[in-house]
Amino acid sequence: VSPGTTPERFRAALAAGDLEACLHRLPLQTGDVVCVPAGSVHAILGGLVIAEIQQNSNTTYRVYDWGRVGDDGRPRPLHVDHALAVINFDQVEPGIARPEPAWQASGVAAETLCRTTRFVTERVRIGAGAGFAGACAGDTLEIWGAEAGDAWVEGGGVMEPLPAASFLLLPAAMGPYRVGCEAGATLLRTFLPEAVS
Repeated sequence: VSPGTTPERFRAALAAGDLEACLHRLPLQTGDVVCVPAGSVHAILGGLVIAEIQQNSNTTYRVYDWGRVGDDGRPRPLHVDHALAVINFDQVEPGIARPEPAWQASGVAAETLCRTTRFVTERVRIGAGAGFAGACAGDTLEIWGAEAGDAWVEGGGVMEPLPAASFLLLPAAMGPYRVGCEAGATLLRTFLPEAVS
């Protein structure tokens, strides 16, 4: 939200059809990262392809819909009271996250994109013919996604392809695994913060 936005001002802007006055607009470019903690009002504008990491509740409270309608031609439901109960109005004007170097190994480098109490997301760059060896030893699952390039994940006697714009969930009981590629790949890795392999 914009500085000075209160629940009362937010509700009034909704009623007047002028919510944009309470929102912060952030221009984005390819590769940008925005960490959006729970309780943040956010909208994804046209032209963006995003990877959104969230808890499995998948709860969304819609407060404004820019005049769009559902498949039935009617306005989609709004959840204003529910949203106002959980919006954190102290989260003002988030910015683009600055990735921080995380670790490096032979032909592989990672940077931390977002670290919260619930999850960590890293961008992992794997050079041609290189690989990453990890383990899901019961303390965390992992989610791997391919931003660019074609990779694969091997574990438990199975090899799964991981082409660009796809994701794989590695279960916590998987055990050792390896991620590799032939021609180089840029990947996203998400895991629980206590479990670092």
